[in-house]
Amino acid sequence: MTPRASRRTLRVVILLALPMKDEDSQMRDVFQTMQALIESGGHSFRFAPKSLRDLKHDLNKVKRYVATQAADAWVVLGAGMDILQWFADQATPAFSFGGHLLKIGIAGTGFMNHHSRLPRKGGQDGE
Repeated sequence: MTPRASRRTLRVVILLALPMKDEDSQMRDVFQTMQALIESGGHSFRFAPKSLRDLKHDLNKVKRYVATQAADAWVVLGAGMDILQWFADQATPAFSFGGHLLKIGIAGTGFMNHHSRLPRKGGQDGE
């Protein structure tokens, strides 16, 4: 058996912050690269038909919607703390791309929105 044959193929679903039609070309390029990388690892990749904006960034709507989607892993873009915390608490792995990551136990990358809370060079806050 080859190493790839012994791996489990994951169904990765991306939950966008905005509908794809409203994303700029730079973000579309990022999504295309993300898709290529995930698929090159032998996994499937698709965009959730609804975005966080479509769901009004409402946690209860997100919960109900996620339950209707077949996914082994989620990539969540630009979500608020309550939504990211909910994804972090689920058994299905999730990765945050942007959003409010501080103090939430979820893997992710993105912009730091609370620079004032981070220690500055020299170890002193606010210097």
